[in-house]
Amino acid sequence: MLEFTSFRTTSTMRFLGLCKSLPNKPWFIYASSREVYGEQKELPVTESASIDPINNYAKGKAFIEEQITSSKDFNVAILRFSNVYGGLLDHNSRVIPALCINALRGDPIKIEGKECVFDFTYLDDVIEGICLTVKYLQSEKSSLPAIHLTTNSPCTLENLAKTILKVTKSDSRIDFYPPRNFDVTKFHGDFTRAKELLGWSPKHSLEVGLSKFIKSLQNNTQEYPNNIDMVIYENIKSYSWLPSLL
Repeated sequence: MLEFTSFRTTSTMRFLGLCKSLPNKPWFIYASSREVYGEQKELPVTESASIDPINNYAKGKAFIEEQITSSKDFNVAILRFSNVYGGLLDHNSRVIPALCINALRGDPIKIEGKECVFDFTYLDDVIEGICLTVKYLQSEKSSLPAIHLTTNSPCTLENLAKTILKVTKSDSRIDFYPPRNFDVTKFHGDFTRAKELLGWSPKHSLEVGLSKFIKSLQNNTQEYPNNIDMVIYENIKSYSWLPSLL
């Protein structure tokens, strides 16, 4: 994990260097994470909270954020996500895909820290937020402060598992284990800034998002919204604003 994080950080820094060298400066969107905050005492977390990462993944994200924020060479946006789910290409080991797949199979569900609390954001809502960010960067031609694309709807892992069992009508057993010592245990993020600057707010409740995702898993198909690359390039009139998406 450390080697992968180092590679990703180095690659991103090289890409930033490339962007700086271009004669026509691009705009730049960086996909960051709630993980950069570490364990916060005050919830919900706002974007002004202290950056205090507790694992290597989060430290890499925080480092890149710092480099991007300090750059004045082009306009940037840092989007902080929280437990995005809903894509069939997601890693099956992540919490929602893992729980849903096991529930559909009737296998035991493993919960590490039943009292851990997070908010979970459906993929379509995140894509909408990214598209609104693109629209802002193209029209305003100025940087954005860091923005949460979160739901501010806290849910314990135990309740998440119970909701998944309800949606799948599964009788899978829930096995509880201690929380992992390298992860944050509580987070839900305020999205007021996204609403004020982008006009964004999440449209999918957890149960609705889970229902759509589970249906996709069962059918092994998914009706994706417009490909985000096409949404971007259809609105670009000049390569002087060529987007950089990480």
